[in-house]
Amino acid sequence: MEVHLPYADATATFKERLQAGDRFDAQRGFRIEIQPDGTRIVDGTNTSLITRRLLRRMMLSWTIPGLPSLAECATEEIAWQVLDKIDDDDYDAMATAMEPWVRKVMASGRAQYRHAGTGALVEPATQADEDKLEASGEFAREGDDPKTSSRPTGITSPAAPALTASPAAGQEKDGKDQTAQSPST
Repeated sequence: MEVHLPYADATATFKERLQAGDRFDAQRGFRIEIQPDGTRIVDGTNTSLITRRLLRRMMLSWTIPGLPSLAECATEEIAWQVLDKIDDDDYDAMATAMEPWVRKVMASGRAQYRHAGTGALVEPATQADEDKLEASGEFAREGDDPKTSSRPTGITSPAAPALTASPAAGQEKDGKDQTAQSPST
Protein backbone atom coordinates (compact mmCIF):
# COMPACT_ATOMS: atom_id res chain seq x y z
CA MET A 1 0.00 0.00 0.00
CA GLU A 2 1.38 3.40 -0.94
CA VAL A 3 0.49 6.61 0.90
CA HIS A 4 1.19 10.08 -0.48
CA LEU A 5 2.88 12.38 2.05
CA PRO A 6 1.67 15.86 1.03
CA TYR A 7 4.18 18.11 2.77
CA ALA A 8 7.30 16.15 1.82
CA ASP A 9 5.78 15.30 -1.57
CA ALA A 10 6.98 11.79 -0.89
CA THR A 11 5.53 8.29 -0.70
CA ALA A 12 5.42 5.83 2.18
CA THR A 13 5.02 2.15 1.31
CA PHE A 14 3.40 -0.26 3.77
CA LYS A 15 2.70 -3.97 3.90
CA GLU A 16 -0.71 -4.90 2.50
CA ARG A 17 -1.81 -7.23 5.31
CA LEU A 18 -1.65 -7.15 9.08
CA GLN A 19 0.09 -10.21 10.48
CA ALA A 20 -0.38 -11.71 13.94
CA GLY A 21 3.04 -10.49 15.09
CA ASP A 22 2.13 -6.95 14.02
CA ARG A 23 -1.05 -7.12 16.10
CA PHE A 24 0.76 -8.54 19.15
CA ASP A 25 3.46 -5.86 18.97
CA ALA A 26 0.91 -3.05 18.61
CA GLN A 27 -1.09 -4.35 21.57
CA ARG A 28 1.96 -3.85 23.78
CA GLY A 29 1.09 -0.13 23.71
CA PHE A 30 -2.48 -0.68 24.91
CA ARG A 31 -3.66 0.27 28.41
CA ILE A 32 -7.15 0.04 29.90
CA GLU A 33 -8.31 1.69 33.12
CA ILE A 34 -10.93 -0.35 34.98
CA GLN A 35 -13.33 1.74 37.05
CA PRO A 36 -14.75 0.54 40.42
CA ASP A 37 -18.09 -0.15 38.69
CA GLY A 38 -16.35 -2.43 36.18
CA THR A 39 -16.48 0.01 33.27
CA ARG A 40 -13.26 0.09 31.30
CA ILE A 41 -11.90 3.38 29.99
CA VAL A 42 -9.41 3.48 27.15
CA ASP A 43 -7.05 6.46 27.37
CA GLY A 44 -6.77 8.57 24.21
CA THR A 45 -3.01 7.98 24.09
CA ASN A 46 -3.63 4.29 23.37
CA THR A 47 -4.68 5.06 19.82
CA SER A 48 -1.57 7.16 19.27
CA LEU A 49 0.75 4.52 20.73
CA ILE A 50 -0.83 1.73 18.71
CA THR A 51 -0.70 3.85 15.54
CA ARG A 52 3.00 4.59 16.04
CA ARG A 53 3.82 0.94 16.70
CA LEU A 54 1.86 -0.13 13.60
CA LEU A 55 3.55 2.52 11.45
CA ARG A 56 6.92 1.07 12.39
CA ARG A 57 5.83 -2.58 11.93
CA MET A 58 3.91 -2.06 8.69
CA MET A 59 6.27 0.36 6.89
CA LEU A 60 8.46 -1.02 4.13
CA SER A 61 10.01 2.28 2.99
CA TRP A 62 9.46 5.96 2.29
CA THR A 63 10.97 8.52 -0.02
CA ILE A 64 11.51 11.40 2.43
CA PRO A 65 15.01 12.65 1.69
CA GLY A 66 17.44 12.76 4.60
CA LEU A 67 15.37 10.61 6.97
CA PRO A 68 15.61 6.84 7.37
CA SER A 69 12.29 5.06 7.04
CA LEU A 70 10.82 3.64 10.21
CA ALA A 71 11.64 0.17 8.87
CA GLU A 72 15.33 1.14 8.83
CA CYS A 73 15.41 2.34 12.45
CA ALA A 74 17.31 -0.05 14.70
CA THR A 75 15.24 0.73 17.79
CA GLU A 76 11.77 1.97 18.66
CA GLU A 77 13.31 5.07 20.28
CA ILE A 78 15.07 6.02 17.05
CA ALA A 79 11.83 5.46 15.10
CA TRP A 80 9.98 7.84 17.45
CA GLN A 81 12.74 10.45 16.99
CA VAL A 82 12.32 10.17 13.21
CA LEU A 83 8.53 10.48 13.48
CA ASP A 84 8.97 13.60 15.61
CA LYS A 85 10.81 15.24 12.67
CA ILE A 86 8.19 14.76 9.96
CA ASP A 87 5.45 17.23 9.16
CA ASP A 88 2.14 16.69 10.95
CA ASP A 89 0.20 16.49 7.66
CA ASP A 90 2.50 13.68 6.51
CA TYR A 91 2.01 11.88 9.83
CA ASP A 92 -1.77 12.30 9.50
CA ALA A 93 -1.71 10.77 6.02
CA MET A 94 0.11 7.70 7.33
CA ALA A 95 -2.02 7.48 10.50
CA THR A 96 -5.19 7.60 8.39
CA ALA A 97 -3.90 4.64 6.37
CA MET A 98 -3.32 2.74 9.65
CA GLU A 99 -6.87 3.34 11.02
CA PRO A 100 -8.43 0.02 9.90
CA TRP A 101 -5.56 -1.88 11.50
CA VAL A 102 -5.68 0.25 14.67
CA ARG A 103 -9.38 -0.56 15.05
CA LYS A 104 -8.66 -4.25 14.49
CA VAL A 105 -5.91 -4.26 17.14
CA MET A 106 -8.16 -2.42 19.62
CA ALA A 107 -11.24 -4.58 18.93
CA SER A 108 -12.82 -6.58 21.69
CA GLY A 109 -16.01 -8.55 22.08
CA ARG A 110 -18.09 -5.63 23.37
CA ALA A 111 -19.00 -2.38 21.62
CA GLN A 112 -17.03 0.74 22.47
CA TYR A 113 -18.49 4.21 22.97
CA ARG A 114 -16.88 7.64 22.60
CA HIS A 115 -17.93 10.48 24.90
CA ALA A 116 -19.09 13.45 22.83
CA GLY A 117 -17.50 16.06 25.09
CA THR A 118 -14.17 14.56 26.10
CA GLY A 119 -13.53 12.04 23.34
CA ALA A 120 -12.84 9.34 25.95
CA LEU A 121 -13.37 5.83 24.66
CA VAL A 122 -15.42 3.64 27.01
CA GLU A 123 -16.10 -0.08 26.91
CA PRO A 124 -19.02 -1.12 29.14
CA ALA A 125 -18.53 -4.12 31.41
CA THR A 126 -22.12 -5.40 31.20
CA GLN A 127 -25.09 -5.26 28.86
CA ALA A 128 -26.87 -2.99 31.37
CA ASP A 129 -23.94 -0.54 31.22
CA GLU A 130 -24.05 -0.67 27.42
CA ASP A 131 -27.79 0.09 27.45
CA LYS A 132 -27.15 3.11 29.72
CA LEU A 133 -24.45 4.45 27.42
CA GLU A 134 -26.66 3.92 24.37
CA ALA A 135 -29.55 5.81 26.01
CA SER A 136 -27.50 8.65 27.51
CA GLY A 137 -27.03 10.71 24.35
CA GLU A 138 -23.57 11.65 25.63
CA PHE A 139 -21.86 8.65 24.03
CA ALA A 140 -21.67 7.50 20.42
CA ARG A 141 -21.13 3.86 19.54
CA GLU A 142 -17.92 3.20 17.63
CA GLY A 143 -18.47 1.74 14.16
CA ASP A 144 -16.52 -0.67 12.02
CA ASP A 145 -16.63 1.13 8.68
CA PRO A 146 -14.50 4.29 8.34
CA LYS A 147 -16.38 5.20 5.12
CA THR A 148 -19.54 5.94 7.11
CA SER A 149 -17.99 8.48 9.45
CA SER A 150 -16.50 11.93 9.47
CA ARG A 151 -14.39 10.95 12.51
CA PRO A 152 -11.30 8.81 12.05
CA THR A 153 -12.47 6.35 14.68
CA GLY A 154 -15.70 5.57 12.84
CA ILE A 155 -18.56 6.85 15.00
CA THR A 156 -21.80 5.78 13.33
CA SER A 157 -24.36 6.04 16.11
CA PRO A 158 -27.46 8.14 15.58
CA ALA A 159 -27.20 8.88 19.33
CA ALA A 160 -24.66 11.62 18.52
CA PRO A 161 -25.67 13.06 15.15
CA ALA A 162 -23.41 16.09 15.50
CA LEU A 163 -20.38 13.79 15.51
CA THR A 164 -21.26 11.61 12.56
CA ALA A 165 -21.74 12.01 8.87
CA SER A 166 -23.51 8.69 8.46
CA PRO A 167 -27.29 8.41 8.16
CA ALA A 168 -29.30 6.98 11.01
CA ALA A 169 -30.33 3.35 10.63
CA GLY A 170 -32.89 2.96 7.86
CA GLN A 171 -32.29 6.36 6.27
CA GLU A 172 -31.61 6.41 2.59
CA LYS A 173 -28.33 7.41 1.02
CA ASP A 174 -28.03 7.39 -2.75
CA GLY A 175 -31.52 5.88 -2.92
CA LYS A 176 -30.59 2.73 -0.99
CA ASP A 177 -31.82 1.61 2.43
CA GLN A 178 -28.84 1.62 4.79
CA THR A 179 -30.42 -0.53 7.53
CA ALA A 180 -28.43 -3.64 6.64
CA GLN A 181 -25.18 -1.65 6.87
CA SER A 182 -25.85 -0.22 10.34
CA PRO A 183 -23.86 -1.68 13.24
CA SER A 184 -25.75 -4.27 15.27
CA THR A 185 -26.88 -3.32 18.74
